Amino acid sequence: MFKNPKKTKRFPEGTFIATPARIAAILQLCIAFTVLLSNIGLPFMGEAYQNRSQKIAYQSVIGGSDCETAKRTFEYFQSLPITTQKQILEGYHNLNSRQNKGFMEKAQASLSIILLHLPPFKMAWLCLSFIVPIMLLKKVPSGRMCSLLLPLVTLIHCIDGLYYGKTPELSPGDKLYPQEDYLVEHYMDSPISTNVLTQHSQLKEAWNRYLISEWAPQVESIDSDDLLEKGQFAFNLERLRAIQSTEVDLFAQFTEREPLPYYMIYLIWNTLFAIVIFRSIEPETIEFTNLSRNIN
Repeated sequence: MFKNPKKTKRFPEGTFIATPARIAAILQLCIAFTVLLSNIGLPFMGEAYQNRSQKIAYQSVIGGSDCETAKRTFEYFQSLPITTQKQILEGYHNLNSRQNKGFMEKAQASLSIILLHLPPFKMAWLCLSFIVPIMLLKKVPSGRMCSLLLPLVTLIHCIDGLYYGKTPELSPGDKLYPQEDYLVEHYMDSPISTNVLTQHSQLKEAWNRYLISEWAPQVESIDSDDLLEKGQFAFNLERLRAIQSTEVDLFAQFTEREPLPYYMIYLIWNTLFAIVIFRSIEPETIEFTNLSRNIN
């Protein structure tokens, strides 16, 4: 009638390493798996994101028939020279073709990232982040000392990235966007508000003025809404031309300098990991446990 309570499996004393060290080792393995998967998935998700961004840029110029704004955008597109229209449509067709890459081609790119493009010290950290926690969980005596290699390799990687990494540059398409200070100085009548919602409306109004002033044809008889649409279309067209003239390089980020907070968090975590391992595991504990198992 009544089920017997489930018995809890009991392990002999000394089966596992100390709980803080065990948690730290598992977390380190999780972080390593996350970094590995994020790099392996770059040709899949990263390229899909870039293709999607470029597709939106094309659609902002070509337009369509989904809504009134898209219809008017299509009318502006049809007013362009035939050669320009053909060039844009050909680029859009090539973009759609690139989205149909096969799995094996993307898998080869993933393998190339791991073997050729990862910075050497980051690759060393990734290998150690798998090897050291497994050594600790398996109670290998040398695992405790090997944990010191993680903050050391991390420190070298941070120094290498800060001093020899390239400064990330905006893409030609993103460079067209004005800085916030420029909009505040030239296209706002009052100082920017401290309220976030008010800031949004102020910057949106300044952005619209910027499009009308610098991108729309200056015809006094035309309606302001039409001027805004024409300015937006001209800006989108110029941005699309910049995107078309730029070849996307998925591997460029591996030679770029990461933000300083990234390096700080990276170094702090690996240092804390080594500290937890050294405080939680005594060197005699692992050696004695392994010796006693061999005797038994």
